[in-house]
Amino acid sequence: MRGHFLVFCCAVSTLAAQPTRARVGLPGFQDQFPIEDVALSFTLDAPVDRSYAAVKAAFADLKVPVDVDDSVGGVVGKQRSTAQINFVGYRMSRVFNCGMSTMGQNADSFRLTIVFLALLDPVDASHTKLRVGFVAGAEPVSGPRGNAVQCGSTGVIEAKLVELASNRLK
Repeated sequence: MRGHFLVFCCAVSTLAAQPTRARVGLPGFQDQFPIEDVALSFTLDAPVDRSYAAVKAAFADLKVPVDVDDSVGGVVGKQRSTAQINFVGYRMSRVFNCGMSTMGQNADSFRLTIVFLALLDPVDASHTKLRVGFVAGAEPVSGPRGNAVQCGSTGVIEAKLVELASNRLK
């Protein structure tokens, strides 16, 4: 029994120690964190190389210039961008929840620093696991930087990226 417990403990510590492909640090977050912590998972019905090309093209369709393009590591996207009011044609409050203030939705009145990355891994010869990390930190346009807040995704952008990539795989 103790042997099984030891194997279990070693397996858990090995899983917990697995490296991340991207650490993220944003306003409103106390520490950096792995993008995997906030990523939504999807499955694409294509091998990883075709899926990677389709996801990269989907970023182009959204008019998001990629600054991370690692087909070997399976990471593509935008490591950091700033935006106010809208992002890829969507009102900020439609794609992010940053809380409320007296001015209304923080997402609509704050300046957002955004990370938008896609992680791709083969499932088998004809399927790919796609994890999309879309997260932001927001700061008031005027006022102290200490008032930054965390912004969680509403899932709209991730669904759009998957839709665009899936259409390219048909």
